[in-house]
Amino acid sequence: MEQDGGPLSARPALESEGLRFLHVTVGSLLATYGWYVVLCCALLYAVFQKLSTRLRASRGSQLDAAAAEPDAVVK
Repeated sequence: MEQDGGPLSARPALESEGLRFLHVTVGSLLATYGWYVVLCCALLYAVFQKLSTRLRASRGSQLDAAAAEPDAVVK
């Protein structure tokens, strides 16, 4: 196994410092707010599914109403 900092030493110092900062920042945010992020994603998914079901049902009822009166479509 490589020594600590082995893969990062091939990169410029500024880039490796930025990557370390990003790693620490993202890790800290996920450690602090990880469950909130997971719960918000699950809630957004459920809302999206509910809205898409309602939209699909409303489009289906509009298509059924148009198909029920073919004379109105012809005129």
